Amino acid sequence: MRTILMSFQPKWYEQIKSGEKIYEYRTQFPNEIVDAYMYVSKPIQAIIGYIQFGERIPLTKWEKEYQSDLEISNRIHDFMKRRNYAVPIVKFREVQPIELNAIKESFPKFVIPQSYYYLNNYPELHEYILQNCTFNKSTVINDFEIINKDKICSLRS
Repeated sequence: MRTILMSFQPKWYEQIKSGEKIYEYRTQFPNEIVDAYMYVSKPIQAIIGYIQFGERIPLTKWEKEYQSDLEISNRIHDFMKRRNYAVPIVKFREVQPIELNAIKESFPKFVIPQSYYYLNNYPELHEYILQNCTFNKSTVINDFEIINKDKICSLRS
């Protein structure tokens, strides 16, 4: 399994941490199950989370599945204007912050991902994160057996 580094705004981080947001919506996403470290932008500017993602779901699949439900169908069409995939957030773990300044001290050319990048392509950075990552007790596990239709293409899902 490969690992990625992803950027998030603080509001999305908080919703993932609380378990309120169970899907991540992206235009591009790996076609494989991946784990991700979460870099959270200003004002936090640190890696502060770890996510285990499930398989990406093409929104076109949901479009067919929910075509008879006008409310969901409209939300899916709205999301499809700017996103292609829903990615289940299977598990979230909070980590002690690895601050941007500390990363840049060790890796002066470090670039914050615009979306994501594979840490496997940056083995020294990946090793640095592994060595400096301390998991907190806070863990969120999402169950996708029964999904409330309000979670499909919702701004809070």
